Amino acid sequence: MGWGELKNGVLLAKAETEFDGFVTTDQNIQYQQKTSGRRIAIFVLRANFWPAIRDHGKQIAEAIDRAKTGDYVEL
Repeated sequence: MGWGELKNGVLLAKAETEFDGFVTTDQNIQYQQKTSGRRIAIFVLRANFWPAIRDHGKQIAEAIDRAKTGDYVEL
């Protein structure tokens, strides 16, 4: 999508216009960005190591399915 150069709040704001959810491994996002009142659900994964993420794929997918606009979920 050509978003490789977007950083921080700009990336999150752009994602809000295109998607219903935003998945990140940035565990500091809640301190760096305003996460409440967003038009997008934000999902923060506790791991950034693929085998750990893969092993919890079902739980991640279920959390995404349950989420509502504006939710902030740590997985």
